[in-house]
Amino acid sequence: MEKLSYRNKFSAPMFFVFAAVVLVISVIIGVQISTSASILERETEQRLLAASRLLATRVTAQELAQLRGPDDMQKPLFAELRQRLVRFAEESNVLYAYFEREDEDGWVQYIVDNDLTEGTVNLASESVHMEQGVLEALSGMAYVPELGSYSPGYDGLLSAFAPVFDENGAVVAVAGVDISDAALLAVRNRTNIMVTLLIAATVVAMASGYFNFLLHRRRQQVLSGQLRQQELMSRLSANFLSNQDVSELIPNALRMTGEFLGVTRMLISVSQPDSVRSHAAYVWCATDKINTAPTVEGLNELIHGSFPPTQQPGQAVPTIYCNNTHADAKYAIMQRVKVKAFVWAPLYVQGKFWAMLSIEECFKPREWTQSEQQLISLVGSVIAAAETRGLTERHLRLQDRMLHAVNDAAGILLASDVQSFERDLCASMNLMAECVDVDRIFVWENFTDSDGQLCHRHVYGWQSGASVRPLPAQAEDRAYAYRDRMPDLADQLAAGKSISGLVNRMPPQMRAWMREEGVQSELLVPVLVRGQFWGFISFEDRHREREFSKEEQAILCSGSLLIVSAMQRNETTQSLVEAREAAFSSARAKSDFLTNMSHEIRTPINAVTGMAAIARGTRDLDKIYGCLDKIDAASRQLLGLINDILDMSKIEAQKLDLAADAFMLSATIQNIRSIIGIRAAEKQQVLTVDVAGDVPPVSVGDEMRISQVLINLLSNAVKFTPEYGRITLSLKLLSSREGRDELEASVSDTGIGIAPDQMERLFTAFEQADRSTARRFGGTGLGLAISKRIVELMDGDITVQSAPGEGSTFTARFWLNRGTTDMLAGAMPTPDAVGHDFSGCVALLAEDVEVNREIVMELLRDTHLTIDCAGNGQEVLDMFCAAPERYDIIYMDIHMPVMDGYTATEKLRAMDFPRAKGVPIVAMTANAFSEDVARCLQVGMNDHVAKPIDWKVLVAKTAKHLL
Repeated sequence: MEKLSYRNKFSAPMFFVFAAVVLVISVIIGVQISTSASILERETEQRLLAASRLLATRVTAQELAQLRGPDDMQKPLFAELRQRLVRFAEESNVLYAYFEREDEDGWVQYIVDNDLTEGTVNLASESVHMEQGVLEALSGMAYVPELGSYSPGYDGLLSAFAPVFDENGAVVAVAGVDISDAALLAVRNRTNIMVTLLIAATVVAMASGYFNFLLHRRRQQVLSGQLRQQELMSRLSANFLSNQDVSELIPNALRMTGEFLGVTRMLISVSQPDSVRSHAAYVWCATDKINTAPTVEGLNELIHGSFPPTQQPGQAVPTIYCNNTHADAKYAIMQRVKVKAFVWAPLYVQGKFWAMLSIEECFKPREWTQSEQQLISLVGSVIAAAETRGLTERHLRLQDRMLHAVNDAAGILLASDVQSFERDLCASMNLMAECVDVDRIFVWENFTDSDGQLCHRHVYGWQSGASVRPLPAQAEDRAYAYRDRMPDLADQLAAGKSISGLVNRMPPQMRAWMREEGVQSELLVPVLVRGQFWGFISFEDRHREREFSKEEQAILCSGSLLIVSAMQRNETTQSLVEAREAAFSSARAKSDFLTNMSHEIRTPINAVTGMAAIARGTRDLDKIYGCLDKIDAASRQLLGLINDILDMSKIEAQKLDLAADAFMLSATIQNIRSIIGIRAAEKQQVLTVDVAGDVPPVSVGDEMRISQVLINLLSNAVKFTPEYGRITLSLKLLSSREGRDELEASVSDTGIGIAPDQMERLFTAFEQADRSTARRFGGTGLGLAISKRIVELMDGDITVQSAPGEGSTFTARFWLNRGTTDMLAGAMPTPDAVGHDFSGCVALLAEDVEVNREIVMELLRDTHLTIDCAGNGQEVLDMFCAAPERYDIIYMDIHMPVMDGYTATEKLRAMDFPRAKGVPIVAMTANAFSEDVARCLQVGMNDHVAKPIDWKVLVAKTAKHLL
């Protein structure tokens, strides 16, 4: 037993000593063999380096500069360089020789190689990623990778790269050579096999002795690790059960887990699906020698492609682990941030993918054990639960803050008045913007354009950092059709559905428009007023991509309705204030007008009654005739006043029409000069008329209305110009186009002038420049308003230049059609009223007022016309039926009892008597509007004479139909 024990005691050490000797011998032999193989590899590498440097001398920077794009491959130089490479490859015993350079994007662009097969690379080939050997050569150092480090896509080739310098020593390209590594690999493989077989026997023998010991130790390590893992989870659980803020708890959890696992870095990466980058919301690093917050383009796409966007209840989403990013091409992108190994655990908050927990080893590859993966999954679940709790807490705080903001805004708007509304509205918008952290708020109101399309325009806006007072934008600058934003946008908003989310996810039209505004996230809240789609309010975030929660949308919907209700209340209040002011102003204007009218009407009536009383009280014929002349003048003044009132009434009813007759404008001007000249002479004023020589001789338009405008302007000039003053009327041609002439008539005076503040009321109906004007000079204040409207109907306008004490110049620009003398030749001249004899002719006068019958009969007494009278339309029909051949002309009043003139004319024309169709019927009525004349002609009358009757017109029109 002792001997056996002795043997057992020493057999193991002797075995290990013997094994160690054999192992040392094997190692020495293996080292010798490996050394020989290494020498062969180094010699091959040196030959490749020498070949690449030699190839770099076979081309110049100037030659390479001539080959920039595919079109340059047609140059003879390209073919020559290829032949050089072919010869070089044959001389240097290399497989491939080529030139390449770095392009503008930092990729490798091929220039030319020696390959004459279809696999050749040249200027037409696509650029490839920059590899390490090319980078070293571009830095100025020749470089050959280790055996087994192959260029992407060229496995089995051993490459060497050398820089090509220009005359200034700058690297302009890279010369590369490739050889097959088959021979070297064969030598290395045989060497490795021999060494491996030699050492394997010894290792197996030694390993068997330690197997039981290592297994026992492994079991102890596993148990120890499980105890430490349970202790970690207990600490993490206690950490998250505290009342600390989640933003403090999560970094602590990352630190404890990272220290336990002994990793380099732990971070929680948060990203949006449409963003090209992700950002690290939480980071822990074991050392300050690495980047604490790395961002990589393209990584976000990989993350979202690895994990589903949502997690169903009970669904387990596995973690992803990578032991060596260099060996796994799928995760090669992680090498950009110097990560050698990692584990990704998805974090789902409220069923949606929120972030990714990334555990990273940056210095060396690492095998992740099953236990570590389970620990990481548990830690991720704890962090996700904590974030869910924190999100709920933040939502509650945000909801509380938003409710307070809306309540405060409601208090501000309810206490606002018209003067402070815009300031209070801005303060309310500011409160809501701060509580949801947005940059801009816009209020949009619906309207329908001329094509019947539903549109929306900007009404109010608030912007971070803007002035206190939100100014309304111009409607024409900020008006848009719903169909241009999004096809079904109006339908969704009208249905009460908010539009929320990232601009990158919105339809193309809306996305393009919002990107121009720099908006990254937007919320459109519809506003329904009494069930009708009024418009919407937009909340815009220009700094980050975000989703607006349902709570935010609901509360902002209430706030939006509050804003619109306050706007409508303010508009109603403002309208009432403006209506009240307008009513007061209108009442004052009408009161002043009625006062002026009372004066203007009573003055001629006083002259009529006074002169009539004087005429009755004297037998002096001269005095009686003088009274009659003054009664006639006062009557004409009163008639002019009535005509002005009627003209203004027609203007306000938009029934003022213009005639289109040929006339001589120069003759009209001379006639106006004769009329105004008498008034100017009474005040010893100098009246000058200047008609330019290029004024057309014949024009087509309303001569009477043109005369009315010019007479009104000249009458005002005479009225407001002192004695011995000067008045000038000038007429000139401005332009001609398509048979129309633009004319300019100017009336200048040296009168009292007009103050700037008085010009605002100058062309307003029922008002004069100065309220004392009516008392000093008389007048109704209608003349200029009527004249301006008449000129506007001629596609023109009236302007004025004046200053107090310096006189005034009124300029009327208007358009008339060009006429010809043939038009004047075809016009019937007005017959002279004097000397007509209608003996033998009989007229039927329909007039219900006896005084009017007496006036007509007296006016026509000297013409020897026989007149029968009827008191109404029915009597006219009865008298005509009794003797249809008796009457040569009928004077028909319009307003009569029993039957009016229109009905009587229609019935008379419908009679079977031949005379009923042709007897002339002349309307004799106070209905003097153009539509009245048109209706008279429409029912069958032949002519029209307006009351009060001008006896010359009456006699002339009678002669027109009887002679």
